[in-house]
Amino acid sequence: MAMIAISSTGAAKLLGQVTTVKGAHCAAADESNHVYVCDPNGGRILVFTDSPR
Repeated sequence: MAMIAISSTGAAKLLGQVTTVKGAHCAAADESNHVYVCDPNGGRILVFTDSPR
């Protein structure tokens, strides 16, 4: 999974990457810097925490 920032001019900048799981195809983020990623083969929800930039 890649974290990407979009500038006011529309330019994309890669902020970081983390490894999820094979088959992961959905993600949701909240206002507390958490990202939830589905693990369809393992029946889990993976939780990642990002530091504010």
